[in-house]
Amino acid sequence: MDKGTMRQVLDRQEAQAQAVRIQEQLAEKVKETKNARETYPAPLKFWALKGLGKPEVLKILGKPLRNWIPLHAMVDMLSSGSKCIFWRTVFEHHDCIPRDELLKVWYTFFDSYYDDERYANVNPRAKREEYCVQWSSPHLLAVSAVTYPMLIDNPVVCEYYVKACKPGYQILRAITGRHLQALNLSSELEQALDEDDTPSFEIYRLMQRQNICYSLMVEILMAKATSILRHLVENEAIPKSAISMQELCCICAARFRDSDSVPLLTAIEEARPGTIKGVHDDFGRNLLWYALHNQTTAWFHPNCNLTQFLLEKGCDPDNQNQAGLTWREVTDGLTLMQKKRIMTSRYNNWRMNSHTEELRRTQPLEALEI
Repeated sequence: MDKGTMRQVLDRQEAQAQAVRIQEQLAEKVKETKNARETYPAPLKFWALKGLGKPEVLKILGKPLRNWIPLHAMVDMLSSGSKCIFWRTVFEHHDCIPRDELLKVWYTFFDSYYDDERYANVNPRAKREEYCVQWSSPHLLAVSAVTYPMLIDNPVVCEYYVKACKPGYQILRAITGRHLQALNLSSELEQALDEDDTPSFEIYRLMQRQNICYSLMVEILMAKATSILRHLVENEAIPKSAISMQELCCICAARFRDSDSVPLLTAIEEARPGTIKGVHDDFGRNLLWYALHNQTTAWFHPNCNLTQFLLEKGCDPDNQNQAGLTWREVTDGLTLMQKKRIMTSRYNNWRMNSHTEELRRTQPLEALEI
């Protein structure tokens, strides 16, 4: 046996030994927690689990032996500061982890900001505490594990990523929102918006010397002024400095209910055919990934018009995220229990009170079982 082969066998043995030791540490923590009466034992630190960051060890842990704690369940035993490090490490080495286990790990962190019964009716600010993030300068935030680009599918990470102004943050603002400028619109211009009257809108906008800015575009979207939107897109009248076409489409997919998002995106597509299919953010994700973050609809529900529309317009369901998972895998892999839990979290989302009744009516839980 040559030296290379001996080293390979020894590496496997070392990896196995480290995986066993990690499981022993986890078992000790479970036992300690069960025996605790008054105070909850301190959670484990990521770096205390020696070898957890090595792909050889992750490969073994990804196929757990009987009575072992699987990868996706480990995160609940880690300290808040270690959660993002754990997720980042797993996704960086996604090629060596079985797809079914990788999906389960991904589900533990996606939408955890909302998908948690403890926070269903609580201000989402409370959930940020789980990540132990104190606001600091964008420069310091940029080097934190909570802004690692591998994890931007998580709303908390996405929020802080945008605050840190890291590469690609502009389109991600479609999920987190942007600061709106107060507009002093004339009554005539407001009426033109309400009536979706393109000629009057342009006349009064020019008379008022109102430039096309991000805040005005939001007013157009909120008014569901599809004719005005189509006119602006068709005539390339929207400055890129105000909002890019990609961010505009992502906002429609991520922030508007079915009854609004589809007509708005239809207006854009009619004015510029092929736009919907061609939208990709700096991480290569298409509009289907942005629909996942839309709290006014549920991308997996059979009654979701937005998903059907995006697929019909050519959005690739096999488009991958940073963890190497496709949208199709993420969607098809959801269990009925997970779907119901996500639906319930959307029904109870306090920030979307004006839309929750419509969501309950148009996308009921019962339809998931058909």
